[in-house]
Amino acid sequence: MFKIKSFKDLIGTIDLAFILTAITIMGYALCYCYSLGQNDYYRLPFSFIELDIKGLAATAIKFPFAVILLFIASPYLRRIKEQEEKKRYEEEKKSREKKRLNKKRKKQIIYIYSAFGLVLLYICTVSVKWDAINLIKILSGTLFPIIVSLFLILALVSKKF
Repeated sequence: MFKIKSFKDLIGTIDLAFILTAITIMGYALCYCYSLGQNDYYRLPFSFIELDIKGLAATAIKFPFAVILLFIASPYLRRIKEQEEKKRYEEEKKSREKKRLNKKRKKQIIYIYSAFGLVLLYICTVSVKWDAINLIKILSGTLFPIIVSLFLILALVSKKF
């Protein structure tokens, strides 16, 4: 039994007539696809497709150049695709970092406002010389609902971010 080890062995076992027949069929198919696309672009019916010698000759001349151009351009196209993917990755990385910094900044602002409120409360107690009993009366009467509501808002905001 004959085993095929490479493409050359395959070509060597196929008769030349079959190869020429396959090339001819591919040429006609390529010419038909080109005419089909051209007629579709101009919105012509498919009955206007013609396979003549000029079309086949143009296909036979253009096809090898197109294949060579494709082989030459493929590394450049691959490099462009890799650059676009790298650029997209960098943009996603920057947006994730920006979101992380925004979350961190919002938390820092909350902590700064909380510290500022505590400092103001300390200044009020020291400057007005509130004692513990007066502070408890003031906190329980008027400031307690405000402080509790601020604390709850800060807790909700910090959990949200």
